[in-house]
Amino acid sequence: MRLLLAWIAKQNRTLLQVTPQDISRYFSTVAAERRWKRTTISGAVNAFRNFFRFAESMHWCVKGLAATIDAPRIYHLERVPRGPAWSDVQRLMVASRGDSATDIRDHAILALLVVYGFRSGEVRLLHLEDIDWEKETINVRRSKQRKSQRYPLVQEVGEAILRYLREVRPQCREREVFLTLKHPYGRLSDGGFGTMVQKRMRKLGVVTPCYGPHALRHACATHLLAKGFSLKEIGDHLGHVSSG
Repeated sequence: MRLLLAWIAKQNRTLLQVTPQDISRYFSTVAAERRWKRTTISGAVNAFRNFFRFAESMHWCVKGLAATIDAPRIYHLERVPRGPAWSDVQRLMVASRGDSATDIRDHAILALLVVYGFRSGEVRLLHLEDIDWEKETINVRRSKQRKSQRYPLVQEVGEAILRYLREVRPQCREREVFLTLKHPYGRLSDGGFGTMVQKRMRKLGVVTPCYGPHALRHACATHLLAKGFSLKEIGDHLGHVSSG
């Protein structure tokens, strides 16, 4: 609790001025900076609830604050390897903007990994029917939670996919969006998918503890955190169910 109270004081706020948004921002900054594990965050949430229940009874804070404190849905900070710097991610995207069939396909794939932080399997299993061009949405089947999640189709991603579909994707019966470019056409393999991302990163001289699709997922999360999104918002974006 001392760490929280010290943080509140640094914000030039009193307990009576603390809002649910302040608590969320605390997790977004302190928990991330100290790379707390999910178990640590869960323990902190319980402690905060108990403290603010007592503070409410003493009229030290606004009524109902304790009830708003929930364990944030977060990406696994303690398990996910650190990804490349965002400047390297931007270089990766620029370098893939070529006119070859491989570049056009890979650029669309990278856009999904970078913008949405999708897992490799979620991109490989993306079907043509999952993209609603009229409503400008994209539906992804979460590989771990066995559920679907819908997102707005970001313009740059939509344009990259549309170019791939019009100019590169083979005409065949397969329903997956991304296919091999040589006959017999089929879904991209997990190994081939990961190798593609890794080779492109290494070709640019990107230095990072981990290479491959999951590194870009982590880079996406880190970028969102730097832009001020809460850990819960990031976890929701990445499709995590809970923190515990």
